[in-house]
Amino acid sequence: MCITKKLGRPKGHGQSRLDGSEEEILRSLKPGVSKSSIAKITRFTRPTLYHFIQTRGGER
Repeated sequence: MCITKKLGRPKGHGQSRLDGSEEEILRSLKPGVSKSSIAKITRFTRPTLYHFIQTRGGER
């Protein structure tokens, strides 16, 4: 029996620095708080926040 190892990068979201703040971010998006303000509150850059929202389906 031959066991092959899968090559390449693993699929999935993986870990994000924003994972612990996910509830706070999604809660702030609903009442209309700007993304820039959320980024300042959570102390993450706007591109990081935008990517997190885009990949985790926060904005519908």
